Amino acid sequence: KKSFDITRGIAGAHLNYGTLLYRSGRKSEALEEYRAAAALEPEKPEISYNLALVLKDLGDYEEALGLMFNAHQRAPEREEFAAGIMETLTGLAANNAELALKIAENWQKIEPDNVFSRRILAGISGMPVESGDDRLYAEKLFDNFADTYEMVLGRIGYDTPRKLRDLTGHVEGTLVDLGCGTGLVGMAYQAAGTRLVGVDISEKSLDQARNKGIYRELIADDLLHFCQTRLHDYRPALITAADVFCYLGRLDELIAACKPYKLAFSVELLKDGSADWKLAPTGRWQHNPDYIARLLK
Repeated sequence: KKSFDITRGIAGAHLNYGTLLYRSGRKSEALEEYRAAAALEPEKPEISYNLALVLKDLGDYEEALGLMFNAHQRAPEREEFAAGIMETLTGLAANNAELALKIAENWQKIEPDNVFSRRILAGISGMPVESGDDRLYAEKLFDNFADTYEMVLGRIGYDTPRKLRDLTGHVEGTLVDLGCGTGLVGMAYQAAGTRLVGVDISEKSLDQARNKGIYRELIADDLLHFCQTRLHDYRPALITAADVFCYLGRLDELIAACKPYKLAFSVELLKDGSADWKLAPTGRWQHNPDYIARLLK
């Protein structure tokens, strides 16, 4: 604050101070600083994007989307901007599904090869997901999300790893953590006698997990490929999948590959029972409890 009190006109100072305020939960004040930075350097994509994040959190989805598309156009190589557009369209769809669908359709026409544009359109419209998109989407999403993943989950009180730990109790032996991400399941289960092995498609998430120093082994691989080719080498006492199946859709092969080991996992509930699994506007798969029960039998 002192730095730009002393020397006015430095966009970067307003940007950095705005980010500090934003991460402290002071969103209205952050909005003022981001607007000041944008007025000074409107061509900088990261300023437009950060301003858009605050507006999204405050519920102004339309203005946020305009700024995000501007940032994405100026820096198409920054995939986090495309991920932000998708998340903002999800918020807009909850309030104005017709407008969100129109924007998603236009985006997909402009960028048909963008996995985020395909994902949000499929989620809002009910169109089928292209083969291979689940893996590509998860990899790109979490590579871009890894640095802020735990901060965001902390804000929403995420506690699925703790719930799984309460359900299964202490694990004596090897625990294979499918979709380990940044290592939150490992933190919940770490104890004497537990050997943690993490598997994830996102290299950047694995880097975050590696920094925790609690996993004996971390493996970059597709989960189905790992379970079909390497899982039995570990003879796990438990397999976990916390907030993982919501990125996979069809679960038949993966759950079958986990036999005969104990498996603890979470799914997102599909309430209407119209299908075995269905893509939600959030870009995550929801599963019918009857389908899950059939697979486990």
